Amino acid sequence: MSVKFDTHIQNRNGTFYFRIAIPRTLSERIGKTEYKCSLRTNNYRVALKKTRPLAYMVTSFFAEIEKMTVANETLQGLAQTYFEKLLLLAKGTDVAVRNMLNPPESGNPDDPYNFIRLAEHEYADLQKRYKAGDCDIEDEETAKRLMTWQGSEHSYDMRMTNYIKMARLEAKRVELAAMREDMLEMQSKIPLFKDCMNPFIDMGSGVYDLCDLEPYYIKKSSQRCVTTLQDAISRYISFLSANNESADSEPPDQSHLDRLIDFLGADMLVSGLNKKEHGVALRDLVLNLPKNYVQKYKNKGISLPDVLSMAEYEKIAPKNRNFYWQGFNRFFRWCVADGHMASNPLDGVSFKVHKSSKGARLPFSKEQLNTLFSSAIYTGRKNAVRSIWEKGDTVFKDGYYWVPLIGLYTGLRLGEILQLVHGDIKQDDQGVWHIDVNKDGEGKSLKTEGSQRKIPLHSDLIKIGFFDYWRDREKPCRSDNLRLFQDNITYQDGDKIKNYSRQFAAYLKALGIKTPKHVFHSFRHNYVDQIRRMKGVTDEILDALDGRCAGEERSRSTRTLYGTDFTPSDLRPFIEQIDYGLDLSVFLNRP
Repeated sequence: MSVKFDTHIQNRNGTFYFRIAIPRTLSERIGKTEYKCSLRTNNYRVALKKTRPLAYMVTSFFAEIEKMTVANETLQGLAQTYFEKLLLLAKGTDVAVRNMLNPPESGNPDDPYNFIRLAEHEYADLQKRYKAGDCDIEDEETAKRLMTWQGSEHSYDMRMTNYIKMARLEAKRVELAAMREDMLEMQSKIPLFKDCMNPFIDMGSGVYDLCDLEPYYIKKSSQRCVTTLQDAISRYISFLSANNESADSEPPDQSHLDRLIDFLGADMLVSGLNKKEHGVALRDLVLNLPKNYVQKYKNKGISLPDVLSMAEYEKIAPKNRNFYWQGFNRFFRWCVADGHMASNPLDGVSFKVHKSSKGARLPFSKEQLNTLFSSAIYTGRKNAVRSIWEKGDTVFKDGYYWVPLIGLYTGLRLGEILQLVHGDIKQDDQGVWHIDVNKDGEGKSLKTEGSQRKIPLHSDLIKIGFFDYWRDREKPCRSDNLRLFQDNITYQDGDKIKNYSRQFAAYLKALGIKTPKHVFHSFRHNYVDQIRRMKGVTDEILDALDGRCAGEERSRSTRTLYGTDFTPSDLRPFIEQIDYGLDLSVFLNRP
């Protein structure tokens, strides 16, 4: 049969192109319906001469691909499934071993029953055989079984055998790491297996039916098809609540996940969510979420899809998109680990992440500080709870009074201040009074491990009367666990930090000093700026005074826990150098 090569030639604006249709059986796999390239000539005879060998080459290539009846993605999926099976078998063996009665002892305290030594021998043997290129008949038989189970007409493929070898070697390495209780090494180092279920790490994954290959997979797939989105979210929130160190506030993902229900519906089966249909849609949702959706639209009966279809509406800030996207990802990863779905529909889906600029928050100027600390809270206000910016005759030395001062003179984050208890005010061996920032106690948590620190109390705070307030707070119940600022808006039901932050922002606005870059966290910027200007401040001292961790806002130190080598007595000379130029008479001349 002769081939008409002229049918593959196309003239476009005087230049000839080669063009050939891709067979339907291959177009879905390749992702195109035709192949086209420029012949780089305007001469028909030259174009025809170039077309002949090109046509033969491309058609031969198509023929070779057609021989590969099983797509590589399918083989990789089978390899991932086999890897999970191996880990579950290893976990089951580990459970059985732990339940053995009177196993023979080795005399080695690190490996009393020789299990680690045997696993090391098996792993070394696998490495040696695979490095030598030995063909293992067991690997071939496993490859044939997997492909037969998958439904392939071809019972063997060399690629599948190679994937089986990778899975066996990596599974044995993970198992050995689990025996050594090395959590970092228990993570798969091969990208193909990174997202696979790992029973040594995912505590929610049980040891399924380990008797045979096929029943295990049938059982596994049938377990992931009945959970609705509403039910999955409820279980996830319960899980977060049970593991939440801060019992005074709702789990952070609660409000974010409500948007999932508004968009997808409460009865959506989580097992039916996939990247192609839902992952991209959720990305577009995050990019176009309306600002204050609940107050502006939901409470008025307007659905989320209806808002998204509007021509114009105000959208959430770029930085808030990150919070939603991270919340969605955490939820779906939990669903996978807990067995409600096979894979995270957001894997591989992304958008340009908003990164806060260095000047996202600014310190208060001297004028702003003077305005704030000569306002009604510090000179006398009309009411202890409502309209706290209205001037009056009474100075209420409560949370509104002390929290800003603590933030200014210690650099503590708002959450760290609001969770302080009476027992966190201490003296060291040298008699230096300080604030012990820790997470010891119910409802207390810290941003990072490096946030644990001890900050000396500045003499200005002592002059202003902080000790009097501290002693008065002790009188009602004489308990070290009494919250220092358990009053007014600070400790209403719900999110304490959000409540106080909103009230403080409203106060700044009433004083005329509120800007988008001036919030409570600005006190921390004032504090850090003061420390950085001090003479003799090393990176370690700076880390000890502001409670940051490696990788957070700077990475100049390799220490894991900052401040552990410095006592409050060591740090006091630096704290005492802080001087904002405030008129202390405003505080001292008031009762």
